[in-house]
Order: sequence, then structure tokens, then C-alpha cells
Amino acid sequence: MLIATLGSAMAIQSLLQHMVGSSLLFYLAAGLVALLYFLTSSKKLVCNLPPGPRPLPLIGNLNVVDLKKPFQSLTELSKRYGSVFTVHFGPRRAVVLAGYETIKDALLNHAEEFGERAEIPIFRQMTQGNGIAFSHGERWKTMRRFTLSTLRDFGMGKRTIEIRILEEVNSLIKYFESYHGKPFDTKMILNNAVSNVICSILFGERFEYDDPVFLTLLKMLNENVKLLGSPMVLESKKPHTMFDNGNLLFSTLDLFAAGTETTSTTVRWGLLLMMKYPEIQRKIQEEMNHVIEPGELPKLEDRKKMPYTDAVIHEIQRFANLVPMSVSRSTPADVNFRGYVIPKGTEIIPLLTSALKDELHWKTPDQFNPSHFLDANGNFVRREAFIPFSIGRRACAGEGLAKMELFLFFTGLLRRFVFQPAPGVDKSDLDLTADVGFTLTPMPHLLAEKYGPIFTLHFGFQKVVVLTGYEVVRDALVNYTEEFVDRPSIPIFDQIQNGNGLFFSIGELWRTTRRFTVSSMRNLGMGRKMLEGRIFEELHFLIEMIKSFKGEPFSLPSFNCAPINITFILLFGDRFDYKDPTFLTLLRLIDEVMILLGSPYLNYFNFYPFLGFLFKTHKIMLRKIDDVRAILRQYMKASREDINENSVRSYIDALIFKQQEEKNKKDSLFHDDNLIASILDLVMAGTETIATTLQWSILLMMKYPEIQKKVQEEIGRNVKAGSWATYEDRKNMPFTNAVLHEVQRFITLLPHVPRCTAVDTHFRGYFLPKGIIVIPSLTSVLLDKTQWETPHQFNPNHFLDAEGNFVKREAFLPFSTGRRNCIGESLAKMELFVFFVGLLQTFTFQPQPGVSESDLDLTVPQTTFTLRPQPQATCAVLRE
Repeated sequence: MLIATLGSAMAIQSLLQHMVGSSLLFYLAAGLVALLYFLTSSKKLVCNLPPGPRPLPLIGNLNVVDLKKPFQSLTELSKRYGSVFTVHFGPRRAVVLAGYETIKDALLNHAEEFGERAEIPIFRQMTQGNGIAFSHGERWKTMRRFTLSTLRDFGMGKRTIEIRILEEVNSLIKYFESYHGKPFDTKMILNNAVSNVICSILFGERFEYDDPVFLTLLKMLNENVKLLGSPMVLESKKPHTMFDNGNLLFSTLDLFAAGTETTSTTVRWGLLLMMKYPEIQRKIQEEMNHVIEPGELPKLEDRKKMPYTDAVIHEIQRFANLVPMSVSRSTPADVNFRGYVIPKGTEIIPLLTSALKDELHWKTPDQFNPSHFLDANGNFVRREAFIPFSIGRRACAGEGLAKMELFLFFTGLLRRFVFQPAPGVDKSDLDLTADVGFTLTPMPHLLAEKYGPIFTLHFGFQKVVVLTGYEVVRDALVNYTEEFVDRPSIPIFDQIQNGNGLFFSIGELWRTTRRFTVSSMRNLGMGRKMLEGRIFEELHFLIEMIKSFKGEPFSLPSFNCAPINITFILLFGDRFDYKDPTFLTLLRLIDEVMILLGSPYLNYFNFYPFLGFLFKTHKIMLRKIDDVRAILRQYMKASREDINENSVRSYIDALIFKQQEEKNKKDSLFHDDNLIASILDLVMAGTETIATTLQWSILLMMKYPEIQKKVQEEIGRNVKAGSWATYEDRKNMPFTNAVLHEVQRFITLLPHVPRCTAVDTHFRGYFLPKGIIVIPSLTSVLLDKTQWETPHQFNPNHFLDAEGNFVKREAFLPFSTGRRNCIGESLAKMELFVFFVGLLQTFTFQPQPGVSESDLDLTVPQTTFTLRPQPQATCAVLRE
């Protein structure tokens, strides 16, 4: 299957390349696209389809749909186009139903019109129209009726199935007890437990948790006497029956897959939410203590006496939003619905997430709030907009069984255990972001612990080896420095730099350029007193700018000007005025490029570059890079006009002088492309990292005013009034030094920069072929719980001993380590200390009026290359 998929992808790539190479085919393809676009647009006018964003040729509306979270994009589109709208996924057209009232109207009041299942190619190929979930017409009706009847015969909704579930709950409890309170991953064991209930219905028996699942399933499917002797198999002997082998197989698989995934995932969400909200967990257990006899597990009949627990389970299902887009329907005939004509065969998406988060029906739709299902007296209240199983003729056939399982598994586990985060993880660190697949599952919290410190991931067609934890990352980058020294080929950086520059070059070009850059920066004063004087001058300008706000709120990015100017002094030879048009243009372009570098669409381009014609993010970014290059070329031109050995005042001057020195050298590496690429690398990386760290430091001082106060007290003891702290003073200011180090550790600014193996490599028992991408996860080092006492908390004590002396920590690697570590590390450390101490010496930073310390947001925007703080404001109060 994988080989076939890869082969298909390669065939598509080859075809596209051939089309681009052949003008005739290209124009034919362009004409075909235009024709398809015309026909699509014309049909929309004739059919009076619901409104929606105008589709583009080939890609439809994929330009406005986040393919990682399409349900969120559709929710946003509903706010613009209404509760019934049209959207195009490539050439495939769909009508979206949003909001509870609209979904109810369609699926209940127009049940026949919206009763078919959409033709989805992957499911069509898998099932060939068989089974329950994706079949059509009379076949679906017959199989659904039979399945519901058979499930009832086997005890669904009756005491007999309850006994089977309780037996499984007891087995699950014993398994949990075997860990003796130690951390473990619940995913597989919950899947096994829930699937055992389905197995007891489908196959007549359960299997042990340590049985090989696939072998057991094959054995059950092929040999189980009960299944082979069932009415389905007897019926299959009749001619023209719908109970043929294919239909039997896929009906069984439908029940097994749906009956396992949805219920077990909901239980996992429940346990995660109980860890996140221990007060709710405690209240459930108190309610059980009042209702359930000691030593007993809850039974279904107890549910009516446990309104709070029942409300929590319902709220888990609502909040988890497990199947946000339901399973697509289609119209079996032309349909008139709410003033629109929807043609036969149109895909229909009932956006269940819009019902489960409908602001008209839920007080706090985006919060986990069991009160949604309770009245003022604490009694359980049914809510009509609660439709996690969908509604109408295609509602989940196993809804009754799922409700039984959820209640018995969830209450049984909470009856015997109190669920807590793993040691070193605070409840505030628990991530409620969903891992998006066909269902929304809880994020895998301990991926490295599950697969070990070295594991493989697949991004598109690329294999990537991830290194996690301090010991493994240090071993690779220090002890195997030559093996892991190269950079991989990343399409966007290939197009920007073409193998030139400092950061994404390899081999002799990289070595030569890096040696020259390090030497030039030292000559220009990096890490020396002469540059510290320029930092003091810039601090003065920054303080004057902040004073101009007169204590009023201003944005955190305002701090960027000063550290960026220090980088520009090294690159261009002089500072910029903060209002200089060139300076403002560069700041804007750097900001926009960094945001684009974090875009998921840019990742799609990097994974599938041959589909670049479908995406526009990389094209926008390349245009912005060209704008930066145009500015850099002006400075290079000015340098060439007045360069000599005695006038090297900047990195650009040094490069131009070196180029002229080697102008007669045949294979000189200091050609124009490498020069401008090297300058560009420093413009981007040398500005973003230091500026963003300074923003974080101010935000964290606002968040923790007691730490800010302690820093200011230490400054007062060590720095004379009217003078600035020098970088040398840090040795006498251990707490301040510890705070700055903890800022850099806590923010994990640059989670990783990829490497690749320069040669075939044997590392820790694994063979890594030459050229494989390797990601040393710096985040896993800076948050390594074997190295840091409270890794997920901001805690300056990580860098202090018992007497309050500053302590260096080996696992402090924000600048990476080894031969590819940051060349500007010494400059960054000096800047951060001088700017941070100077600012806190002059001002006290507070949240803007109406915002408390607890309101300040330490979460990170998802679409940035570095981990920037959320856009927030600060007030700088002048100290006496």
C-alpha cells in the first residue's frame, strides 16, 4: 500500500514536471482548468447553491481552509456566509450545515433528502459500498435494521451487556493497579478494554490485553463459530442476498472500528480533563461516596442518582467534540432547503462542532463546564443541542452501547483511582489541544517516553529522526559532531539561499564562511568592551523612547528596536534612528518573514514541493526576501565604492574587502550570491532571537512582580546611581543572572533547527544513512525533567545553589552546542544582560490597566518560526 502510494506520488511529480516542460500540454491543461472553472461557476448560478467563498481553479477553497483543522475554518466561514454555505475542497463541492437549528432541520425534518452517504473515494475503495457506515440505499437500510436488531438481541441496553462491561472494567482496574501509581500511557489499554466489549458481542468472547491484536482478530474473524453460525451467514447462502461475505466483513469492521475508537478516545479525554480540573474529579468521587456502597462499582441504575457525574460525562462528550464534521451525507435527489436548490449527489457536511459549541445553546461553549447540564438545583438537564452521535436516520447505531460504556468505564476508574499528571508536570501544563485525525484525540503528552529518546517520524515522504533529552542531544552534537554537522535540503531555504550563506550551507562553503564570519565579528568588537559601549548608547535611546509613552500602555514588540539596531551596527556600520524609513521597512519585513516561516502552508510546500503551484505562502515570502535583498545590495554597492583595508567598519565591508582580495582566485567562495546570503542570514536570525527574548523577559517580569522586585533590589545593591551595569557586573548579581538564564530556558525560543547526517552513522544502536534528516530537540533538553526540578515552571532557582550563588547547568543549551552552535552567543548574552538590567533599573513594568498578572498569556502563537509571546501590552512606570 505504501509502495503504491509512493509510486503514485512519484508518477504525479513526473507528470507535472513533464507538463511544465511541454508547452503544448501546458496550454491544454490551462485551457482545461479554465473550462472546468467556467462550468463550475455556471452550474452554481443555475442551481442556486448556497453562498460561499469563490473557488479557485483546481484548488477550490483550499486557500482559505486550514487542512489541519478544517472544522475550525468552516466554523469561521459560517460566520461570514451563514448557516448554509458552499465550499470547494479542490474540485469536490460540499454544502455545510452550521448551527444546531439548521442541522436539526436538515437531518430530522428533511431526513429523506439528506439521508444518503457521500461518495468519498478512500472509503469507496476500502469498502466497495459494503458495511453499515458507508453503504447506500436498500443495502444500508437492510444492514442497519439487521445490526440494530442483532445488537439488541445480544444485550445492548440490557443487563446482560452491562455485566460484560463491568467484567471488563474490573480487568482494566487490575491493569491500572499493576503500575503502582507510576506514569503510563492509557491509549492502547483503553482501546483494548473497549474493543473487548465489542469483541464479546461480535465474536462471543474477550481476549487478554497482551494478546497480539491482529492475530486474535484474524483468528476470530476466520474461525469463530458463533459468527459463522449467525443468521447473517445462513442468509448468505441465498442467491442475490445482501449478506454476502464482503458485506459481512465490512459490517463487522465498521462496528469494531467505530465502537472502539470513539468510546476509548472519549474516556481518554475524560481522564485528561479530570487531571486538568481536580476539583471536578473530587466532586464526582464525593457524589459516588454518597450513592455507591463501599467496595462496589457504579451500575447503570445509579446514573439517575448521580446528576453531577452524568453532567460531567455529557460535558466531556460536548467539549471533546470528537467527530467535528460528522460523516458526510449526500442528497439522493435535488433538494429545496431554506431557499436554496442543492443538486442531487452534493456532499453535505453537518458541522457537529457548530452545534456542540453553538453560542445560542451553551453559556460558555469554549470552556469545560458541567453546569451546561445542570439546573439551579443541581439536577441533570437534557440539552437538545447535545448531538455528539449526530441525529436522524444516519445517527450512530451504537449510541446506546456507547453511553453505557462511557458511564461504567469512567465511573469505575474514578471509583478506584485519583488521576494526576506525571511527576514534574503541573495541571496547567496539560495540553487540551486536540490531535486532529478522523476524530479529535488528546495530544500524545509523552511521545518521547513512549518511543524512547530516539524515534522516527514521517513528514510527507520524508523520514525524520528525532533526538530528545539532554544526554542524547549532547552525545550527538558534541561526541558525533562530524556525523551530524550537515544541514538537510529544505525546499524553501533552497530557493532563498541556493546552498549559500551561514546557516543552510554545507561542506567547505559552510566552514569557510563560518570561520570568516566569526573572525570578522570579533574584529568588529563582538564580546568586547568596544561593542558594550555601543550597547549602552542604544540603551539610552531605548529608554528615551519608553519614557515618551509616559506610563501609558505600549506593545511588547517596541523593545525590538534596540537589539535589532546592535545587529545592524555590526552589519552596516552604524545604527538607525527608530523612525528611519529603511529601518522600519526592515523591521516589518523581518516580522512578516518570521510569521510566514511558521505557516502550515509553508510546511506543506516543504513536504510536497512539486505541488508548489497550489500554494502561495512561499511565493509571498520569496517576494519579501527579495525586498530585503534589494536593501542589502544598496549597502553592498556603497561599500564597494569606498572600501580599503583601513575602512572596514562593518560585516558588509569585511565581506566586500575579502571578495576583492580574492577576485583573481578561480574558486573563491566569496562570490556575490554567498555574500548576500550570509548577510541575509544574520539580518534574520541575528535580530529575531535576541529581540524576542527581551520581549519574553519583560512579559515574565510583569507576570511575576515579586521576581522583578528582587532583581531591582539586587541592582540597587550593585550598580551605582547614575551609571549602568556592565556585563562584568553579572558576577556580582547571581539572582539577576539566574533570572536571565531561566528566561532563555523557559521560553525554548527555537525548538530545533534540523541537521542531517554527513555520512552513514551508527548512533546508540541505530543505523542512520547518510543524508537522513535529524532533529535535535532543544525543547526536550531545556525541559528535560532529569535535568530540571520543575521544567514546566518559570523558576530562577534552577540556576542557584542553596546559598544563592549562580550555578551553570550543562543542560542549558538555548544556543545549541557543537560545531553548529550560534555564532552570536557571546553578543546575545551581553545584550540581554545590559538591556534587561538597564530597563529594570529605570522602570517597573506592569500590565495595562484592567489586566491582572494572572491574565497575562504565556502561551505561544502557532504560526511563527520562533516561539514568540502573544501580542500584549505593558506599562513602564518610571522608578524614583
